[in-house]
Amino acid sequence: MSALFHNARVIAHHGVLDHGWVRVSGGLIVGLGEGAPPPEAGGEAVLDLGGAILGPGFIDLHIHGAVGHDLMTASPDGFAEVARFLASHGVTAFLAATYSQSPEALRSAALSIARNAGTEFDGARLLGAYLEGPYFSERRRGAHGAAHLRAPDRGEVQALIDTGGILVMSHAPELLGSEWLSSALTEAGIVVAVGHTDATAAEIAVAVDRGATLVTHLFNGMRGIHHREPGTAGAALVNDGLVCELIGDGVHLVPEILDLVWRVKGGDRIALVTDGGPGMGLADTAVGGRVARLTDGTLSSSNMALDHGVRTLSRATGAPLEEIWPSASTVPARVLGMQNSTGSIAVGLAADLVSLDGAGAVQLTVVGGRVVFRGGAFS
Repeated sequence: MSALFHNARVIAHHGVLDHGWVRVSGGLIVGLGEGAPPPEAGGEAVLDLGGAILGPGFIDLHIHGAVGHDLMTASPDGFAEVARFLASHGVTAFLAATYSQSPEALRSAALSIARNAGTEFDGARLLGAYLEGPYFSERRRGAHGAAHLRAPDRGEVQALIDTGGILVMSHAPELLGSEWLSSALTEAGIVVAVGHTDATAAEIAVAVDRGATLVTHLFNGMRGIHHREPGTAGAALVNDGLVCELIGDGVHLVPEILDLVWRVKGGDRIALVTDGGPGMGLADTAVGGRVARLTDGTLSSSNMALDHGVRTLSRATGAPLEEIWPSASTVPARVLGMQNSTGSIAVGLAADLVSLDGAGAVQLTVVGGRVVFRGGAFS
């Protein structure tokens, strides 16, 4: 598809274009500018966005499921349904997250995710797997089942790496075996994250030296801040080498904490995620409203999509949508090492785009130059 999007406030890589246009062809961004759009090319679609915001598509690094599907066990049709749902909320790419399970179940899930990654769904692209666990602290396990927590095992880790679809793995760095685990993941090109951990600030500093670059859902499932021991959360806030995931549903983190993290980390070291579960997108709010919980009340996954997180962080911080936007697009792409192919609006990058109206509602989602969701009115 070749298309020209114009009359938009474009969040481009080099700055905001107040009266901008973007041209796409062959799945890539081939031109952009400010002011009157260039003459139409033969056969291209022309969409007047009516002054809406046009930015890079959102990338959800950490989602376990949606619309009734658990991504550990989803069928190809299930992945497709999730991909379509995510596109309707501005997501153009995502990682399918696992949770602590048996070695056999984890390897089966990783293989399934790897097989479905790259499939041209009529929606968001599945990039690969995010392994959340099973090498976690029992004290900070959250919704992860205690029976499936364990220390890193070399054979299991290699079998998981060999599936070929893992892009991120989260672990508790204080566990015995973390040193060789970090090395094995780094050598395989897998992003090393820390999460569900009781690590001290000193142990987090060591983890960063070993290659950790990402913090799994900051404040949730980790040692908190004490004025004489910064803990995992405090170390994550002040260490510039760590990008912090934030769940933006307004429950996992209250607005005041979202504002605090924004002030300390800045937008270029925050990655908005959903940590979404199968209840996301279901009409039946009996699953828990904005969040899902275990029977004992423990917070589990979120039911709110990433566009909700963008709006929530904007309200909590007072920052306009265009300042929040990179935390849901550019930063996740950089975390994955994909900043030269997606995550920004620049010539030569993938035409992964989303348009929001002034209230932050999704009007249009474009994946690889294809319009996969159209909910707004355009001329």
